[in-house]
Amino acid sequence: MRNSDELDVWLYGTRTGTLARLRNGALRLRFTDDALDRWGERSRPLSLWLRADRFS
Repeated sequence: MRNSDELDVWLYGTRTGTLARLRNGALRLRFTDDALDRWGERSRPLSLWLRADRFS
């Protein structure tokens, strides 16, 4: 079951990641394997400030 503080992020028909609010209020973005396969690790599909890594 999905936490209500999580949001799926989609880009060009690919589920790119999950944005989650942590208990301390910080945000965490985890990229999906589909996104990493499509754009590659260390790419920046969403922002120059957000590098796509397996453990973002």
